[in-house]
Amino acid sequence: MEIAIYKALVAAAESVGDLARSKEVCQQILTEEQELAAWLDENLPGITRAFLARDASATRAGGSLVGAS
Repeated sequence: MEIAIYKALVAAAESVGDLARSKEVCQQILTEEQELAAWLDENLPGITRAFLARDASATRAGGSLVGAS
């Protein structure tokens, strides 16, 4: 969602002739959001599986990590 919003803001900045700071800032944030999305896409499945395995192990041992502080 955020990626789409920043793409729209970059397009708006281009449309109104704001090719200086606004476009630059939006483009930088867009790049960061795309990098984060790529990292999450690559890493989140493994992190989720590791968490679920750890949680299942703790549940079998008589405790639970879900909601633990």
